[in-house]
Amino acid sequence: MKNSVEKVILLDPCFGISGDMFASAMIGLGAVADYFFKTLRSFKTKEKYEIEFNDVKKSGFKAKSFKVRIKEDKHHHDHQDELRHQGRTPDEIKRVIQSNRLMSETAKQQALKLFQRLAAAEAAVHAAKTRKIRFHEVGALDSIIDICAAVLSLEALNIKKIYSGAVNVGHGTVRTAHGILPVPAPSTYELLKGFPTYSDLSLPPFETTTPTGALILSEFCEIRKSYDVFEVEKIAYGAGSADFKEFPNVLRAMICSHVSGGDEDARIAVIETALDDATGEQIAFLKDKLLQNGALDCIVIHATGKKGRPAFLLQTIARVEDIDALASLILLESSSNGVRFRIEKRKILRREVRNEKTPFGTVLAKFASGDDGRIVKAKAEDDSLKALANSTKRSYTDLKMGINSFLNSKHKGGKI
Repeated sequence: MKNSVEKVILLDPCFGISGDMFASAMIGLGAVADYFFKTLRSFKTKEKYEIEFNDVKKSGFKAKSFKVRIKEDKHHHDHQDELRHQGRTPDEIKRVIQSNRLMSETAKQQALKLFQRLAAAEAAVHAAKTRKIRFHEVGALDSIIDICAAVLSLEALNIKKIYSGAVNVGHGTVRTAHGILPVPAPSTYELLKGFPTYSDLSLPPFETTTPTGALILSEFCEIRKSYDVFEVEKIAYGAGSADFKEFPNVLRAMICSHVSGGDEDARIAVIETALDDATGEQIAFLKDKLLQNGALDCIVIHATGKKGRPAFLLQTIARVEDIDALASLILLESSSNGVRFRIEKRKILRREVRNEKTPFGTVLAKFASGDDGRIVKAKAEDDSLKALANSTKRSYTDLKMGINSFLNSKHKGGKI
Protein backbone atom coordinates (compact mmCIF):
# COMPACT_ATOMS: atom_id res chain seq x y z
CA MET A 1 0.00 0.00 0.00
CA LYS A 2 1.41 3.36 -1.04
CA ASN A 3 1.32 6.53 1.03
CA SER A 4 -2.25 7.86 1.13
CA VAL A 5 -2.90 11.49 0.20
CA GLU A 6 -6.07 13.37 1.07
CA LYS A 7 -7.20 16.93 0.42
CA VAL A 8 -7.60 18.91 3.62
CA ILE A 9 -7.91 22.51 4.79
CA LEU A 10 -5.18 23.86 7.04
CA LEU A 11 -5.89 26.94 9.19
CA ASP A 12 -3.29 29.28 10.64
CA PRO A 13 -5.13 31.34 13.31
CA CYS A 14 -2.07 33.24 14.54
CA PHE A 15 -4.18 36.43 14.45
CA GLY A 16 -7.33 34.73 15.71
CA ILE A 17 -10.55 33.65 14.04
CA SER A 18 -14.12 34.89 13.78
CA GLY A 19 -17.12 33.72 11.80
CA ASP A 20 -16.72 36.28 9.03
CA MET A 21 -12.96 35.69 8.80
CA PHE A 22 -13.54 31.96 8.34
CA ALA A 23 -16.29 32.49 5.74
CA SER A 24 -14.08 34.99 3.87
CA ALA A 25 -11.16 32.54 3.80
CA MET A 26 -13.35 29.66 2.60
CA ILE A 27 -14.76 31.82 -0.20
CA GLY A 28 -11.18 32.72 -1.11
CA LEU A 29 -10.40 29.00 -1.38
CA GLY A 30 -13.18 28.51 -3.89
CA ALA A 31 -16.59 28.37 -2.17
CA VAL A 32 -17.98 30.91 -4.64
CA ALA A 33 -20.73 29.00 -6.44
CA ASP A 34 -23.79 31.08 -7.36
CA TYR A 35 -26.04 29.05 -5.08
CA PHE A 36 -23.79 29.88 -2.11
CA PHE A 37 -24.53 33.63 -2.22
CA LYS A 38 -28.10 33.09 -3.39
CA THR A 39 -28.74 30.86 -0.37
CA LEU A 40 -27.22 33.39 2.04
CA ARG A 41 -29.57 36.06 0.70
CA SER A 42 -32.67 33.89 1.29
CA PHE A 43 -33.31 34.15 5.05
CA LYS A 44 -36.81 35.46 5.81
CA THR A 45 -36.50 38.06 8.57
CA LYS A 46 -37.96 41.44 9.45
CA GLU A 47 -34.46 42.84 9.20
CA LYS A 48 -33.28 43.78 5.73
CA TYR A 49 -29.70 42.89 4.92
CA GLU A 50 -27.10 42.72 2.17
CA ILE A 51 -24.21 40.32 1.56
CA GLU A 52 -20.95 42.03 0.59
CA PHE A 53 -17.87 40.26 -0.69
CA ASN A 54 -14.80 42.28 -1.62
CA ASP A 55 -11.03 42.24 -1.99
CA VAL A 56 -9.39 44.31 0.74
CA LYS A 57 -5.91 45.00 2.07
CA LYS A 58 -4.93 44.33 5.68
CA SER A 59 -1.49 45.69 6.57
CA GLY A 60 -0.33 44.98 3.04
CA PHE A 61 -2.00 41.56 2.75
CA LYS A 62 -4.54 41.05 -0.02
CA ALA A 63 -7.52 39.39 1.62
CA LYS A 64 -11.16 38.50 1.03
CA SER A 65 -13.83 40.28 3.06
CA PHE A 66 -17.26 38.77 3.68
CA LYS A 67 -19.75 41.03 5.45
CA VAL A 68 -23.42 40.97 6.32
CA ARG A 69 -24.73 44.56 6.29
CA ILE A 70 -27.98 45.20 8.15
CA LYS A 71 -30.00 47.93 6.41
CA GLU A 72 -31.03 50.64 8.82
CA ASP A 73 -34.41 52.23 8.14
CA LYS A 74 -36.87 54.15 10.24
CA HIS A 75 -39.62 51.53 10.06
CA HIS A 76 -37.47 48.71 11.49
CA HIS A 77 -35.25 50.79 13.75
CA ASP A 78 -37.19 50.05 16.95
CA HIS A 79 -37.29 46.31 16.17
CA GLN A 80 -33.53 46.22 15.61
CA ASP A 81 -32.85 48.06 18.87
CA GLU A 82 -35.08 45.59 20.71
CA LEU A 83 -33.20 42.61 19.24
CA ARG A 84 -29.85 44.09 20.23
CA HIS A 85 -31.05 44.70 23.77
CA GLN A 86 -32.96 41.47 24.43
CA GLY A 87 -31.13 39.06 22.11
CA ARG A 88 -32.60 36.05 20.34
CA THR A 89 -33.57 32.77 22.00
CA PRO A 90 -32.45 29.42 20.53
CA ASP A 91 -35.99 28.90 19.18
CA GLU A 92 -35.94 32.29 17.46
CA ILE A 93 -32.61 31.49 15.83
CA LYS A 94 -33.99 28.12 14.73
CA ARG A 95 -36.88 29.90 12.99
CA VAL A 96 -34.45 32.17 11.14
CA ILE A 97 -32.41 29.21 9.89
CA GLN A 98 -35.48 27.13 8.98
CA SER A 99 -36.88 30.07 6.99
CA ASN A 100 -34.23 29.55 4.29
CA ARG A 101 -35.81 27.34 1.63
CA LEU A 102 -32.63 27.09 -0.44
CA MET A 103 -30.43 25.80 2.37
CA SER A 104 -30.07 22.01 2.37
CA GLU A 105 -31.52 20.13 5.30
CA THR A 106 -28.06 18.78 6.14
CA ALA A 107 -26.64 22.31 6.30
CA LYS A 108 -29.56 23.50 8.44
CA GLN A 109 -29.06 20.70 10.92
CA GLN A 110 -25.31 21.41 11.10
CA ALA A 111 -25.98 25.12 11.75
CA LEU A 112 -28.56 24.29 14.43
CA LYS A 113 -26.10 21.89 16.05
CA LEU A 114 -23.55 24.71 16.23
CA PHE A 115 -26.03 26.99 17.99
CA GLN A 116 -26.95 24.18 20.40
CA ARG A 117 -23.28 23.89 21.35
CA LEU A 118 -23.04 27.63 21.71
CA ALA A 119 -26.13 27.67 23.92
CA ALA A 120 -24.62 24.92 26.10
CA ALA A 121 -21.41 26.95 26.47
CA GLU A 122 -23.34 30.10 27.40
CA ALA A 123 -25.49 28.13 29.86
CA ALA A 124 -22.37 26.70 31.54
CA VAL A 125 -20.86 30.18 31.91
CA HIS A 126 -24.03 31.87 33.18
CA ALA A 127 -25.39 28.95 35.25
CA ALA A 128 -28.62 29.01 33.26
CA LYS A 129 -30.79 26.52 31.41
CA THR A 130 -29.95 26.15 27.73
CA ARG A 131 -33.47 26.88 26.49
CA LYS A 132 -33.57 30.15 28.46
CA ILE A 133 -30.31 31.48 27.01
CA ARG A 134 -30.58 34.66 24.97
CA PHE A 135 -27.95 35.33 22.35
CA HIS A 136 -26.98 38.96 22.01
CA GLU A 137 -23.96 39.56 19.77
CA VAL A 138 -23.97 35.97 18.49
CA GLY A 139 -27.75 36.08 18.05
CA ALA A 140 -27.57 39.09 15.75
CA LEU A 141 -28.56 38.36 12.16
CA ASP A 142 -25.04 38.95 10.82
CA SER A 143 -23.62 36.34 13.24
CA ILE A 144 -26.35 33.84 12.34
CA ILE A 145 -25.53 34.25 8.66
CA ASP A 146 -21.78 34.01 9.38
CA ILE A 147 -22.29 30.60 10.97
CA CYS A 148 -24.54 29.44 8.13
CA ALA A 149 -21.92 30.73 5.65
CA ALA A 150 -19.26 28.62 7.38
CA VAL A 151 -21.42 25.50 7.03
CA LEU A 152 -22.37 26.24 3.41
CA SER A 153 -18.77 27.02 2.40
CA LEU A 154 -17.55 23.63 3.65
CA GLU A 155 -20.45 21.99 1.83
CA ALA A 156 -19.41 23.81 -1.38
CA LEU A 157 -15.72 22.93 -1.04
CA ASN A 158 -16.56 19.28 -0.21
CA ILE A 159 -13.43 18.85 1.93
CA LYS A 160 -14.08 16.73 4.99
CA LYS A 161 -11.06 17.45 7.21
CA ILE A 162 -9.74 20.71 8.63
CA TYR A 163 -6.56 21.00 10.67
CA SER A 164 -5.51 23.97 12.76
CA GLY A 165 -2.57 25.04 14.82
CA ALA A 166 -2.86 26.79 18.20
CA VAL A 167 -5.16 29.82 18.13
CA ASN A 168 -4.32 33.32 19.32
CA VAL A 169 -7.26 34.31 21.55
CA GLY A 170 -6.14 37.91 22.16
CA HIS A 171 -6.11 39.83 25.43
CA GLY A 172 -7.64 42.86 27.13
CA THR A 173 -11.37 43.43 27.59
CA VAL A 174 -14.44 43.60 25.37
CA ARG A 175 -17.77 45.41 25.85
CA THR A 176 -20.79 43.11 25.54
CA ALA A 177 -24.49 43.02 26.45
CA HIS A 178 -23.35 41.46 29.77
CA GLY A 179 -21.00 44.39 30.41
CA ILE A 180 -17.22 44.52 30.12
CA LEU A 181 -15.70 41.03 29.94
CA PRO A 182 -12.12 39.77 29.81
CA VAL A 183 -10.70 38.61 26.50
CA PRO A 184 -11.18 35.90 25.53
CA ALA A 185 -14.84 35.91 26.49
CA PRO A 186 -15.89 33.18 28.96
CA SER A 187 -17.92 31.33 26.31
CA THR A 188 -14.90 31.38 23.97
CA TYR A 189 -12.76 29.58 26.54
CA GLU A 190 -15.63 27.19 27.30
CA LEU A 191 -15.80 26.20 23.62
CA LEU A 192 -12.02 25.87 23.29
CA LYS A 193 -11.56 23.38 26.12
CA GLY A 194 -8.90 20.92 24.98
CA PHE A 195 -7.80 23.12 22.07
CA PRO A 196 -4.33 24.75 22.20
CA THR A 197 -4.57 28.50 22.79
CA TYR A 198 -2.24 31.39 23.55
CA SER A 199 -2.31 35.18 23.94
CA ASP A 200 0.23 37.30 22.04
CA LEU A 201 0.82 40.16 24.46
CA SER A 202 3.04 41.95 21.92
CA LEU A 203 -0.09 42.79 19.91
CA PRO A 204 -2.62 45.51 20.86
CA PRO A 205 -5.43 44.45 23.25
CA PHE A 206 -8.14 42.97 21.06
CA GLU A 207 -10.62 40.09 20.90
CA THR A 208 -8.82 38.19 18.15
CA THR A 209 -10.94 35.06 18.61
CA THR A 210 -14.70 35.46 18.99
CA PRO A 211 -17.16 32.88 20.34
CA THR A 212 -18.26 32.21 16.75
CA GLY A 213 -14.66 31.57 15.71
CA ALA A 214 -14.09 29.32 18.72
CA LEU A 215 -17.24 27.41 17.82
CA ILE A 216 -15.99 26.77 14.28
CA LEU A 217 -12.56 25.62 15.50
CA SER A 218 -13.93 23.26 18.14
CA GLU A 219 -16.58 21.77 15.86
CA PHE A 220 -14.73 21.31 12.57
CA CYS A 221 -11.00 21.27 13.28
CA GLU A 222 -8.50 18.64 14.31
CA ILE A 223 -5.39 19.85 16.12
CA ARG A 224 -2.36 19.88 13.88
CA LYS A 225 0.40 17.61 15.18
CA SER A 226 4.06 18.59 14.99
CA TYR A 227 4.78 15.61 12.74
CA ASP A 228 1.95 16.23 10.23
CA VAL A 229 3.16 16.78 6.65
CA PHE A 230 1.16 19.08 4.34
CA GLU A 231 1.81 20.07 0.73
CA VAL A 232 0.21 23.49 0.15
CA GLU A 233 -1.80 23.90 -3.06
CA LYS A 234 -3.90 27.04 -2.56
CA ILE A 235 -3.81 29.90 -0.03
CA ALA A 236 -6.47 32.45 0.93
CA TYR A 237 -6.69 35.16 3.58
CA GLY A 238 -9.98 35.98 5.30
CA ALA A 239 -10.18 39.53 6.61
CA GLY A 240 -11.46 40.60 10.01
CA SER A 241 -13.37 43.86 10.42
CA ALA A 242 -10.78 45.84 12.44
CA ASP A 243 -7.60 47.38 11.03
CA PHE A 244 -4.25 47.52 12.83
CA LYS A 245 -0.85 48.92 11.93
CA GLU A 246 0.90 46.29 14.03
CA PHE A 247 -0.47 43.17 12.34
CA PRO A 248 -2.69 42.00 9.46
CA ASN A 249 -6.07 41.09 10.94
CA VAL A 250 -6.50 38.00 8.75
CA LEU A 251 -7.05 34.25 8.97
CA ARG A 252 -4.83 32.26 6.62
CA ALA A 253 -6.39 29.12 5.16
CA MET A 254 -4.84 26.63 2.77
CA ILE A 255 -6.00 23.69 0.71
CA CYS A 256 -3.32 21.03 1.13
CA SER A 257 -2.46 17.48 0.34
CA HIS A 258 -2.08 15.75 3.70
CA VAL A 259 0.41 12.92 3.33
CA SER A 260 -0.19 10.02 5.69
CA GLY A 261 2.14 7.03 5.76
CA GLY A 262 1.12 3.62 4.49
CA ASP A 263 3.20 0.42 4.70
CA GLU A 264 5.60 1.19 1.83
CA ASP A 265 8.11 4.04 1.70
CA ALA A 266 6.31 5.58 4.67
CA ARG A 267 7.30 7.91 7.44
CA ILE A 268 7.62 6.06 10.71
CA ALA A 269 8.24 7.16 14.28
CA VAL A 270 11.17 6.05 16.40
CA ILE A 271 10.33 6.36 20.10
CA GLU A 272 13.20 5.99 22.57
CA THR A 273 13.83 5.99 26.27
CA ALA A 274 16.70 4.79 28.47
CA LEU A 275 16.00 2.44 31.39
CA ASP A 276 18.65 1.95 34.08
CA ASP A 277 16.52 0.67 36.95
CA ALA A 278 14.23 -1.89 35.30
CA THR A 279 14.42 -5.67 35.57
CA GLY A 280 14.53 -7.99 32.60
CA GLU A 281 11.01 -9.18 33.43
CA GLN A 282 9.66 -5.61 33.37
CA ILE A 283 11.31 -4.81 30.03
CA ALA A 284 10.08 -8.06 28.45
CA PHE A 285 6.53 -7.33 29.64
CA LEU A 286 6.68 -3.77 28.26
CA LYS A 287 8.04 -4.95 24.91
CA ASP A 288 5.20 -7.46 24.52
CA LYS A 289 2.66 -4.81 25.55
CA LEU A 290 3.97 -2.35 22.95
CA LEU A 291 3.77 -4.93 20.17
CA GLN A 292 0.23 -5.88 21.22
CA ASN A 293 -0.79 -2.20 21.03
CA GLY A 294 0.39 -1.51 17.51
CA ALA A 295 4.16 -1.05 17.64
CA LEU A 296 5.77 -2.23 14.40
CA ASP A 297 8.90 -3.39 16.21
CA CYS A 298 10.55 -3.02 19.58
CA ILE A 299 14.28 -3.34 20.20
CA VAL A 300 16.17 -3.43 23.50
CA ILE A 301 19.80 -2.28 23.21
CA HIS A 302 22.42 -2.56 25.94
CA ALA A 303 23.75 0.89 26.88
CA THR A 304 25.51 2.86 29.59
CA GLY A 305 23.35 5.28 31.56
CA LYS A 306 23.96 8.08 34.03
CA LYS A 307 26.91 7.72 36.40
CA GLY A 308 28.20 4.78 34.39
CA ARG A 309 25.31 2.52 35.34
CA PRO A 310 24.38 -0.36 32.97
CA ALA A 311 21.16 0.51 31.14
CA PHE A 312 18.88 -0.51 28.28
CA LEU A 313 17.80 1.68 25.36
CA LEU A 314 14.20 0.84 24.51
CA GLN A 315 13.64 1.69 20.85
CA THR A 316 10.11 1.39 19.52
CA ILE A 317 9.24 1.63 15.82
CA ALA A 318 5.68 2.84 15.29
CA ARG A 319 3.24 4.42 12.89
CA VAL A 320 3.22 8.21 13.17
CA GLU A 321 -0.42 8.25 14.28
CA ASP A 322 0.41 5.89 17.18
CA ILE A 323 3.09 8.10 18.79
CA ASP A 324 0.93 9.52 21.56
CA ALA A 325 -0.66 6.20 22.57
CA LEU A 326 2.62 4.25 22.63
CA ALA A 327 4.57 7.01 24.38
CA SER A 328 1.87 7.09 27.08
CA LEU A 329 2.11 3.30 27.43
CA ILE A 330 5.89 3.46 27.90
CA LEU A 331 5.55 6.14 30.59
CA LEU A 332 2.80 4.16 32.34
CA GLU A 333 4.48 0.75 32.30
CA SER A 334 8.14 1.70 32.88
CA SER A 335 10.24 3.67 35.31
CA SER A 336 10.95 6.32 32.65
CA ASN A 337 9.76 9.88 33.20
CA GLY A 338 10.14 10.90 29.58
CA VAL A 339 10.49 9.67 26.03
CA ARG A 340 11.78 11.24 22.84
CA PHE A 341 10.72 10.56 19.29
CA ARG A 342 11.71 11.43 15.76
CA ILE A 343 10.16 10.92 12.36
CA GLU A 344 12.14 8.93 9.80
CA LYS A 345 11.56 7.61 6.31
CA ARG A 346 11.75 3.94 5.51
CA LYS A 347 11.84 1.71 2.45
CA ILE A 348 10.41 -1.79 2.80
CA LEU A 349 9.61 -4.65 0.49
CA ARG A 350 6.04 -5.63 -0.20
CA ARG A 351 5.20 -8.74 1.81
CA GLU A 352 2.71 -11.58 1.65
CA VAL A 353 2.26 -14.43 4.15
CA ARG A 354 0.58 -17.67 3.10
CA ASN A 355 0.61 -21.41 3.73
CA GLU A 356 3.09 -23.23 1.47
CA LYS A 357 3.51 -26.97 0.86
CA THR A 358 7.13 -28.18 0.97
CA PRO A 359 8.80 -31.64 0.85
CA PHE A 360 9.24 -31.28 4.63
CA GLY A 361 5.63 -30.37 5.41
CA THR A 362 3.27 -27.40 5.16
CA VAL A 363 4.48 -24.15 6.75
CA LEU A 364 3.42 -20.53 6.96
CA ALA A 365 5.85 -18.65 4.70
CA LYS A 366 6.61 -14.98 4.09
CA PHE A 367 7.38 -13.75 0.55
CA ALA A 368 8.93 -10.34 -0.14
CA SER A 369 8.85 -8.59 -3.53
CA GLY A 370 10.47 -5.52 -5.04
CA ASP A 371 8.89 -2.60 -6.91
CA ASP A 372 8.33 -4.77 -10.00
CA GLY A 373 6.35 -7.32 -7.97
CA ARG A 374 8.92 -10.08 -8.35
CA ILE A 375 9.85 -12.15 -5.29
CA VAL A 376 13.35 -11.38 -4.01
CA LYS A 377 13.34 -13.56 -0.90
CA ALA A 378 11.23 -16.11 0.96
CA LYS A 379 11.39 -17.78 4.34
CA ALA A 380 9.27 -19.82 6.71
CA GLU A 381 7.74 -18.08 9.71
CA ASP A 382 9.63 -19.07 12.84
CA ASP A 383 6.60 -20.17 14.91
CA SER A 384 5.50 -22.39 12.02
CA LEU A 385 8.98 -23.96 11.80
CA LYS A 386 9.04 -24.68 15.53
CA ALA A 387 5.61 -26.30 15.39
CA LEU A 388 6.68 -28.50 12.47
CA ALA A 389 9.93 -29.47 14.24
CA ASN A 390 8.02 -30.46 17.39
CA SER A 391 5.36 -32.44 15.52
CA THR A 392 7.82 -34.35 13.31
CA LYS A 393 10.63 -34.71 15.89
CA ARG A 394 13.03 -33.36 13.27
CA SER A 395 15.86 -30.91 13.78
CA TYR A 396 14.70 -27.29 13.80
CA THR A 397 18.01 -26.20 12.20
CA ASP A 398 17.77 -28.77 9.40
CA LEU A 399 14.14 -27.89 8.68
CA LYS A 400 14.92 -24.16 8.57
CA MET A 401 17.78 -24.62 6.09
CA GLY A 402 15.91 -27.13 3.94
CA ILE A 403 12.56 -25.31 3.78
CA ASN A 404 14.03 -21.84 3.14
CA SER A 405 16.28 -23.23 0.41
CA PHE A 406 13.26 -24.91 -1.21
CA LEU A 407 11.10 -21.76 -1.00
CA ASN A 408 13.72 -19.53 -2.61
CA SER A 409 14.64 -21.99 -5.35
CA LYS A 410 10.96 -22.43 -6.27
CA HIS A 411 9.66 -18.88 -5.98
CA LYS A 412 12.53 -16.37 -6.26
CA GLY A 413 12.07 -14.21 -9.36
CA GLY A 414 8.38 -15.12 -9.63
CA LYS A 415 5.34 -12.99 -8.84
CA ILE A 416 3.57 -12.86 -5.51
